[in-house]
Amino acid sequence: MRGEYQEDKIYFSTEKPQPTTPKSKVGRVFMNFFDNQEKARKYTFWLILYFILAIAFIILVIDCIVMGAVIYVNPQLYYSFVDSSLQLNQPALINLALLTTASVSPTIILVIVIGTIYKIISLREGGIAVANMVGAREIDPGTTDFLEKRFMNVVEEMSIASGISIPKLYIMDNELAINAFVAGVKPEDTVMVVTKGALHELSRDELQGVIGHEFSHIFNSDMQISLKLMGVLGGLLIIGQAGYFLLRILSSSNRRSRSSSKDDGRLLIALVILGVGLLVVGYVGLFFGRLIKSAVSRQRELLADASSVQYTRNPQGIIFALRRIQQSASGTKLATRHVEDISHLCFCTPRRILFSDLLATHPPLEKRIQILDPRGEYASLPLKDLKIDKQEDIKKNTSEAALGIIGTAAVIASTQGQALTKDIKSSIGNPSQSNVNLAQAIISQIPQELIDIAHSMQQVEIIFYAFLLNANEEKIAPLINFLKTTLNEDSQNQTEIVRKMIADLSKTTYLPLVDIALLAFKANSVDERRRVCHNIQQLISLGQENLFEFALLALISNSVEEKPSIIKYNDFNPVINEVSILIWALVKNNQLDKESQHALFDKLMQNFTSRKVQPPELSTEEPLKFQTILSKLNQLSPKCKEILIDACLDCITKDNVVNVTEAEMVRAIAASINCPIPPIVATQ
Repeated sequence: MRGEYQEDKIYFSTEKPQPTTPKSKVGRVFMNFFDNQEKARKYTFWLILYFILAIAFIILVIDCIVMGAVIYVNPQLYYSFVDSSLQLNQPALINLALLTTASVSPTIILVIVIGTIYKIISLREGGIAVANMVGAREIDPGTTDFLEKRFMNVVEEMSIASGISIPKLYIMDNELAINAFVAGVKPEDTVMVVTKGALHELSRDELQGVIGHEFSHIFNSDMQISLKLMGVLGGLLIIGQAGYFLLRILSSSNRRSRSSSKDDGRLLIALVILGVGLLVVGYVGLFFGRLIKSAVSRQRELLADASSVQYTRNPQGIIFALRRIQQSASGTKLATRHVEDISHLCFCTPRRILFSDLLATHPPLEKRIQILDPRGEYASLPLKDLKIDKQEDIKKNTSEAALGIIGTAAVIASTQGQALTKDIKSSIGNPSQSNVNLAQAIISQIPQELIDIAHSMQQVEIIFYAFLLNANEEKIAPLINFLKTTLNEDSQNQTEIVRKMIADLSKTTYLPLVDIALLAFKANSVDERRRVCHNIQQLISLGQENLFEFALLALISNSVEEKPSIIKYNDFNPVINEVSILIWALVKNNQLDKESQHALFDKLMQNFTSRKVQPPELSTEEPLKFQTILSKLNQLSPKCKEILIDACLDCITKDNVVNVTEAEMVRAIAASINCPIPPIVATQ
């Protein structure tokens, strides 16, 4: 594809690009981001079905154990021997079965449900709760440690390349094995955790391969499924824990009182039988849990391997990472006592598993390598020397990636607006090496001084204020006056310096810089984040309405509380007013005559409703209205969001020319409703 960069506009030709095919036969797997989001919701049905089947089996077994214990204590009530033949008291047995079913079964269900709810509540903070559970340490965005900084740079590149929020980064300092995982409910609470062994034993390319694998789990909504699995399994395992607790109580009471009657002895034995039975059933629950995890996980892991090759366009990275694990003395086994909880999250199997063909959450390393390298092209190549040259620039060389100007992340080639929309949308959740190269190029355009400020928890708010000052140059005086009442003199001067630095940057660096800054911003306390968010709201209310500003505010607001967004709307009827305001604001930003604007608005609104909708009044009396609108639209279902993003893209691609301001505005809107769009700017 060839494009010309002129006057902040992108012109596209119909010449198709020649794809670069890696040697590996792992093909490019295009995955619809929104379909995967919807499938993750529907996957809950199967988890519930597996859960119900497991509970039914557990109840049946426990009922039988309880009946056996009761019969053992009072055998004369249920059977007798007459002339050496066994005579069953069928009415008594039937009554016992009915009584047990009516009393024990609801109790077991209640215990399992309580255990599940408790586990889910303990994970309400999403990925952060999982990272804390395994004792991981959050990496300071301003770290000076070479390996931690290299890890952070690779994650930032992949995040910017895909348009997704940069996850919080953690390290398991006590784990020398090579492993990693991601966890979270939504992008704002997503964490990426690596072991100390992964940072020390993997080369940069190998680390990038592992990170690409983990990003696939983010794109494909595997994280939500994984956290639901942890909640479900917590309920199944509680029965075994109850049996263990009962046996400990019986053991303690038996030591205190050795004397007992014959009847008491029978009762004690019955309780021991019950305790042992519950413990055994707990292991049965564990078996079911692992069976469920293996059914869900193995194919997702193979898909993530293939996606890693697709994202990095470098099969050698993940293949060499898997080979490195094979040869490493540290292996992948983790020492954390919560290894069972996170086994299905990890890059490789973190524990030994009996009957691995049936219960393993990951395919064997040999199989994964064979699928990625079917012809064995990488089997004989030597692994990279891990001696790291400290003088090497932490950032990868981007001179070839820059291509003279900042280019498109997605390969776009079309003269038809509708086809152009389709090409842009296909890049969502499908980053490639060209995206990563672009991300490296974008980062290279940002002065290191700005990146250092964006990585600083104490200074990061200055980045946000500087953006707002630049967006309101015509009304800058009241904004500066407000900052004088909020910031000290040094921070005011620093804000002015940062404002001038940002003014000299390409607009394609704006969202990536915000993403980098959000990582440090989220490391602050909730009270501190609320203070900054309040200041931003005040600045916006003093300025002029700007969709980019409100999308920026929505992104920051989402990072304040970090609560999972709840899907409330499966159609557009409850939010048609909000949709019309957003679409009309985008249409008004388009350089069309008034008649064409109304025609375009009518056409786009047909995607949402069959009735006629009049263009709304865009009042300047409610400057924060758009932030409220975006927050409400974030509660749409994934398929509804797909339709909304399609309409937004149709709006900016109608004339087959994408204005950089329009592109970044739509990307900011999409990011604020958790729909990542890679940078939309053409290469030269």
